[in-house]
Formats: sequence, C-alpha cells, structure tokens
Amino acid sequence: MAFRVPLDNALKVWYAAIKGGEMMAAERISVTIDQEMYRHFEALRAETGQNKSHAVQEAIRMWVKNLNDALIAEGCRASREEDLAIAQASKRTALKALSREL
Repeated sequence: MAFRVPLDNALKVWYAAIKGGEMMAAERISVTIDQEMYRHFEALRAETGQNKSHAVQEAIRMWVKNLNDALIAEGCRASREEDLAIAQASKRTALKALSREL
C-alpha cells in the first residue's frame, strides 16, 4: 500500500467519526472531481436528501474506515507471516536436535 498513515492517528480519527464524537470546528475544503462522478454524486445526494457537506463527510468517514481496515489487515498478515516463520524455524531446530539424539 503506497499511502501510509500512522495507525494510531488514523484510528483516532476513525473512532471519533464512527462513534459520533463531538462536532469539532468545521474546515472548508475544495475538491475537484470529474463531471461524470459529480453527476452521479448529485443524483444520489438528491435522492437521499442529504446536503453536500454531509454527503462528503460520510464519504470521507467511509474512506478513513476502509483505509484503517486495510492497515489493520496488513498488520495482521505481517504478524501471521512472522508467526509462521518463527514456527517453521522452531520446527527446523527441533528436528535437528531430534536427529542428533537418534
């Protein structure tokens, strides 16, 4: 994964977003998206009755959650691979010791 966010910071943002923490001061942003995506966004936004700010905040919340899920999964995979390597090394060591005793 090319984009890295310190896990502790990303989790704090995600937790506050998911748990509906206190509303912090709002920050105005400007984004540029292609016209087709904007038309689709507007149609869905209008259909759900959400204002643009709320819809974009929800999209960012989902993006942060997905990123955190990916980071956690990557950490689990790395841990599992490390555990497997340790187990295999232990097995080799035990087999060597056993073969010397026989």
